[in-house]
Parts: sequence; C-alpha cells; structure tokens
Amino acid sequence: MSVETGLMRVPPEDSRVEELRARLTLARQRTRGALQALRTEVRTELAVQTDWHTWYRARPGLFLAAAFVTGFLLARRR
Repeated sequence: MSVETGLMRVPPEDSRVEELRARLTLARQRTRGALQALRTEVRTELAVQTDWHTWYRARPGLFLAAAFVTGFLLARRR
C-alpha cells in the first residue's frame, strides 16, 4: 500500500515518508520566516511613506503653500 500525497504516490518505505515530511516541515518554516520578514519590511516602509513629518521635512515650502491655499479657500467661503 502506498501513501497518497495529492501530487504523487510515495512508496510505503517509512524512512522515505519521514524524509519527505521533514523536508516539507523545513520548507514551511522557511516560508513562514520569509513571510514574516516581508510583513515587517512592508510595515516599516509603509510607516515611512505615510509619515507626514518626513514629507514636511523634505518639502516645507510645499506644505506652506498648501496651508496658504487651503486657508484662502476656506476664508472665501464665509
């Protein structure tokens, strides 16, 4: 009797099955580690990209102009 894995049939040799299980477990651990690293990297990059302080320090004139225009438009409405 052979073990059905979905993709292939594995011979009933216990050592072969155990080796495949160990390789699968290792691959899962590596994938989890890579996904966790990716999540951390994306979270850090997103925090930098959406931090308005960083944008302000890089472009203070643009923020000043935007504040002036916004104030002007709000004052005209009243």
